[in-house]
Amino acid sequence: MPPQSNTGSGARDAGDAGDAGDAAQGAGDMVKGLSDAAQTIGLSLQAMQRAMIGNVEQAARLTLSMNQMMEELVRRSVRVSVFARRPSEAPPGALAYRTDLAVSVANGSPVPLQGACVKLWFAPRRPRLPRPVRAQVEPAAGGIAFAPSCGSLPSADGGPDCEPFAQTARALSLASGAAADARLALSVDALEQLSGRIAVEFPSPGTGQPLRVEHQFGLHLLQLAACSFVRADAAPLAAVDGAGPVDVDLGRARDVFAVPPADGIAPGSVLAIRLGESLLGLRVRSIHDRAPVAACEWVAGSSDCQADAHELMLRLADELRARAPASR
Repeated sequence: MPPQSNTGSGARDAGDAGDAGDAAQGAGDMVKGLSDAAQTIGLSLQAMQRAMIGNVEQAARLTLSMNQMMEELVRRSVRVSVFARRPSEAPPGALAYRTDLAVSVANGSPVPLQGACVKLWFAPRRPRLPRPVRAQVEPAAGGIAFAPSCGSLPSADGGPDCEPFAQTARALSLASGAAADARLALSVDALEQLSGRIAVEFPSPGTGQPLRVEHQFGLHLLQLAACSFVRADAAPLAAVDGAGPVDVDLGRARDVFAVPPADGIAPGSVLAIRLGESLLGLRVRSIHDRAPVAACEWVAGSSDCQADAHELMLRLADELRARAPASR
């Protein structure tokens, strides 16, 4: 028999090899395609993550900005004030020189205030006093409940972080548009001008961080001393040796010394200032023709007062020549 040919078998083997190569190439293309797809998806996820982080950061900045705007609006809309008024009847244990303080807090913001606290600071204006000034604060009336306080004043205002001399006994809440007030009896044992500061502190309605609204004020000698008007020839007082004349505005004299509307400030009448057990005063010598001004001289009720009062008279005269202090 003639030998059989292997041509058909070889062709089949070649075809199988070709198919295997095509399959391997197809598998490789598929793996590459999946890898490319995975890479594309990974890049897309990274881009989405960056965009999400950017959106979150932008939202956080927007929230912070809105909170800051709200806090600024609230701060600008809250009003705190204090005015010195003619003192009422002295509370038990009151010191020599007194005034009443009218405290007011008003919430003009669109959000209610919760957990607010009102604080007061006092310090003498003159530095290096020979001894500390003792002071006392007693609540007298009103819707803001202050705790009583007594002690020595610091020699100077130590700033917002120093301990307040007086503050509210419990938290204060104010609805939008509401206001609250209080009347406090302040007394001191030495006649000194005082620097004062009042602040209302409350948590931010957005972040809970503490916010503060503050106001500074001053108390004059004539607001702390007991001032009165004595009609002509009703006070046997002697002129103080070495004291110069003082010109006093008549309108101011009526306000500070509570001159009755029906009384005229005539020559011989006295603008009296009580200094403990002593009496110091300005006796009217004449009224200026072209201005509502009285020419006055210093008088006193005792030689002890005359000897000790010269430096005080200079400070009182300075207040009388200046613009009038807040109404008592």
